[in-house]
Amino acid sequence: MRNFGEQILWFIGLVFLQVIFFNHVNLAYVVNPFIYIYFVLVFPTKQKHVVSVVLAFLLGFFVDAFSFTWGIHTIATTALGYFQPIIFRMMAKPEQLDKPYPSLSFMHGDFVKYVAIMVFFHHFLLFLIEASDFSLILWVLAKTIVSSLLTFLFVYVIEKIRK
Repeated sequence: MRNFGEQILWFIGLVFLQVIFFNHVNLAYVVNPFIYIYFVLVFPTKQKHVVSVVLAFLLGFFVDAFSFTWGIHTIATTALGYFQPIIFRMMAKPEQLDKPYPSLSFMHGDFVKYVAIMVFFHHFLLFLIEASDFSLILWVLAKTIVSSLLTFLFVYVIEKIRK
């Protein structure tokens, strides 16, 4: 995402797609894709950390507001926004750190690992908060794994289309 206007369009578009379409994809009460987090995954690398966290908070808040799931997306997405630059710096090679935003086109396998970690982290936190019970940890892990795989697939498709 090159500029603020493009970020706004992605923000609105991903919230809209999540609420209108992807919230209704619920396979066997286990698989839920959350493509809206793509917005956080490709935050500009030079963006101030506080801006990233605030945008992630707002993204989660709007998904919660339109999904009537007050709080779970806000918490998980805000945490994702907080850790995004840290995980990006850990996963990227030094020559990739000066790129404008994380992308499959110049990170290749590192982007795949980065997205896998970020998606798993978000989904695990989201489903753990949703379950509100550590005795359901196996259920949380099962939902996290299969939902992460589907979300990862959608993120990969979006990246291939953008490329």
